Amino acid sequence: MAAERRLIAPSSEPARLLALFAIVAAAYALGSELSWQSFSSGAAFGFPPAGVTVAALLLTPRRRWPAVIAAIAVTEIGVDLQHQLNVAAAVASAAANCVEPLAGATTTIRLGGGRPDLTTRPGLLRYVAGAGCAGPLAGGLIGATVLARSGGGWWPALWLQWWAGDGIAVLVVGAPILLWVQRRQLIAARWRELVLIVALTTGLAVVAFRLGQPLAVLFLPLLAWAAFWVGDVAVVLAGTAFAVVANYMTAAGHGEFAHLGLPAPTAVALAQLYIATIVLICWLLAQEVTGRIRAVQEQESARLQREAADARRMAAELGAWLAEAPTVTDVAERVSGAVRGRLGVRHVAVDLSPDPSGSPAGRADVDSGPGPDGYLASFALLGESGSVGRLDVRWAGASEPSAAEREYLQAVAEITSRAVERARLRQAEERERERLATLATLTRLLASALTPQAIGEVVAERVRSAVGGADGLALGVVSADGARIEWISAAGYSEQTREQIVDLPMDEPTAATDAVRTGEPVILRESAEYVRRYPGRAEVVAGEGRSSWLVWPLIVGKNAIGCISIMWQRPQQFGPGQLAFIAAVADLVAQALVRAQIYADEHAVATVLQRAVMPRMTAPIAGLQVGTCYRQAGTTWVIGGDWYDALALPGGRAYLAIGDVAGHGIAAAEDMTQIRNAGRALAIAGYLPARLLADLRRITATVTAGQFATMAVALAEPAAGRLAYASAGHLPLLVRRAKTGKVEALSAAAGPPLGPFDEAAYSQRRTHFAVGDVLLMYTDGLIERRGDDIADGIAKVSDYLAAWSPHGSLDVLCQELVTALAAQPQLDDICVLAVRRSS
Repeated sequence: MAAERRLIAPSSEPARLLALFAIVAAAYALGSELSWQSFSSGAAFGFPPAGVTVAALLLTPRRRWPAVIAAIAVTEIGVDLQHQLNVAAAVASAAANCVEPLAGATTTIRLGGGRPDLTTRPGLLRYVAGAGCAGPLAGGLIGATVLARSGGGWWPALWLQWWAGDGIAVLVVGAPILLWVQRRQLIAARWRELVLIVALTTGLAVVAFRLGQPLAVLFLPLLAWAAFWVGDVAVVLAGTAFAVVANYMTAAGHGEFAHLGLPAPTAVALAQLYIATIVLICWLLAQEVTGRIRAVQEQESARLQREAADARRMAAELGAWLAEAPTVTDVAERVSGAVRGRLGVRHVAVDLSPDPSGSPAGRADVDSGPGPDGYLASFALLGESGSVGRLDVRWAGASEPSAAEREYLQAVAEITSRAVERARLRQAEERERERLATLATLTRLLASALTPQAIGEVVAERVRSAVGGADGLALGVVSADGARIEWISAAGYSEQTREQIVDLPMDEPTAATDAVRTGEPVILRESAEYVRRYPGRAEVVAGEGRSSWLVWPLIVGKNAIGCISIMWQRPQQFGPGQLAFIAAVADLVAQALVRAQIYADEHAVATVLQRAVMPRMTAPIAGLQVGTCYRQAGTTWVIGGDWYDALALPGGRAYLAIGDVAGHGIAAAEDMTQIRNAGRALAIAGYLPARLLADLRRITATVTAGQFATMAVALAEPAAGRLAYASAGHLPLLVRRAKTGKVEALSAAAGPPLGPFDEAAYSQRRTHFAVGDVLLMYTDGLIERRGDDIADGIAKVSDYLAAWSPHGSLDVLCQELVTALAAQPQLDDICVLAVRRSS
């Protein structure tokens, strides 16, 4: 790159010097010719090239000054020779015109260290002293001598005329050239005003000289007006125009200086000095005016900057407050309150609706203007992905808000945009947490919901809020014959709508039937789309005032067994998170419905099985009265493994038993049947309680699925008044003594539960069993409560038995025990067997 610059620089510099030479030569020739014409007409209007040449030197680097001096010398000699001036005089005149700009430019630069800034007073004074005085004085020494020798005349007058003419040329020709460099933007922006000022100056100056009016009366106000209206450029241009008119009019015998009785050159010189003085004074006035205006503008700018900084600070404080806003609603409320409090406006609205035009980020359109309700300003809220809304502010009056207010509102709009995006992200994260928690809760609740109706209740209660505040939710399953959709639940719909969607035929075109037939979700974001797709359902859409629908199929394997239909009254965008959540819910519901069907089949089998094996107690037992109660767990009718038995044996004896197989369902019912029937067989064979339990343990370990069971066995001999008993991990039997009314716990004979134990021994005990004594046998569902001790439960049963009327019905006793003591909700089966010796 450096080598390239070295190659280019030498070849481009001569071209620049040649261009500079041509421009200066052309301008010099034109000005010199005008000067010769003025001399020939008797006028002496300065020497315009003097202003051109000194300006050229001040605007170019010193290394290019030789091109300017060469242009002066060549052009001056050429013009002089053309006008029949001898060679010596032409060369001397060229020397004077070369020395003058060199002396003026050098003096000006040395006085200030560089090109003068004519917009400042020191720069102007340096320019006047160097270019306007020192240069013309030096050139005048040579020029007056040349003029005196070549044409005669009084040297001092010639020198004064040279100095005055070149001085005013430097002031009114050179100064505009220098100012044009500094004021190009102003000249380009206000050229019409400058043309008008020059035209007015020229016209009024001609009129003033023609009528012989005092020049100061007209010229000073005009220049002052130009200074106030446009500035120093207008003053200089007006001075240039006035100087041209004044020179020619004075030389023609018009104006104040033409009637002083002085020679024409002297009168023109005085006029030039006067005009130069007036221009200089007005120029200084223009600088003063400009300075004061600039000072006022700087003060105003500083004030506006302070107000803008204060506005930004207030907006930043609002931003810190908005950073804590948890939702977009909180952001809108805080922004509205803050803007009203600071600006005292009439109305503030933060519209966070999505921008339908999809304005890209970086475009901040501000629509504002007065209206019948006051001045309205609207600011776009722009996020990283586009528009997130709009901030509308309305003032009570029609006056436009100040710049500081607009600065504040623009900063508030930017901060609000970021706060809205943060709040939306925070809300999205919160929604995801809520959805995950909802899925966990749904998993737990659906696991215990074993009927389609219970599943529908769980889904209606938990899912509507988790999917964005749905207004309606319906759960439907395909009928057994596949001909229709049967709606299990419909939450949030009117009664009329629920009547219309009962038993929806599969051949009817609806969103639900389409979702089931295709196995794909049906997404409808607006009511018009629904009506267009399903014109036959338009009355349902109008009746509910709906806007968006989402129907998701319930897939099991490759088949759809139903659907979830969700409705919103407000339009929905259906983001990925929302759709993923609904898909997960649909999977859970489909699995729950399958479990419910399996449970329904299992429940039917287990109920038949349990009813078949449960004793009917139709055969009486001599010497004993028997009461029973069996209650299955909960409201879902889960089949368990609890059982009781009472069987009359040969020899006046009675076999009494109660037990509980681990688990629920068909397997538990089958195990219970095996143990119960085996126990009956062993009792009929004459086994005593301990031996009976030992053999049942081996049976339980080999032929049952659950492998564990608890059991209590009693062998009653009413005639002898004896009771033999044994326990395999079961709760203690209770006996209420008729004589004392006290309740005893028969806990001495105990052994391990029935199951796969290598060595298990069971002990047997006996107790007397008097007339009126009551034996109570029960399973753990009667006494177990979450958080309570088992001993406390047994004590409650004992207290209830002790307080019971000894002559009451045993069936009633069993029913009352279950009603009074069972836990709510009942989570386990309960069996109670009560036996009283009657004789």
